[in-house]
Amino acid sequence: MSNYNIQLVKQKLIKSSKEKRSQFNITKKGNKMIEISDVEIIYNQFLERGIDAKRIGIIGLNGERLTTIKSPTTNDLFNYFDDDYLDGKSSEVKEKLSEFFHIQFIIY
Repeated sequence: MSNYNIQLVKQKLIKSSKEKRSQFNITKKGNKMIEISDVEIIYNQFLERGIDAKRIGIIGLNGERLTTIKSPTTNDLFNYFDDDYLDGKSSEVKEKLSEFFHIQFIIY
């Protein structure tokens, strides 16, 4: 993860489940845009650390708005471009929705 600036911005104990909820803000070094391939690399590194895919939510800030990349309830396959939301969109729109100023990983 040396190509990225990773900052833990919030950590909260969920009383009902006794689990921690952690939120990380991630930017790419050199003020570069984070591409969806970067998101997949970071996501896989969280999985390698033993975090269950169903506990990971990912949100990206693109040029338009915050976009959900992966909700914590989805399975562990990382198929952002297979999402119904992107089906039928032009390649220009898909590109716009696949580059981010920063991303947030929320671990539930």
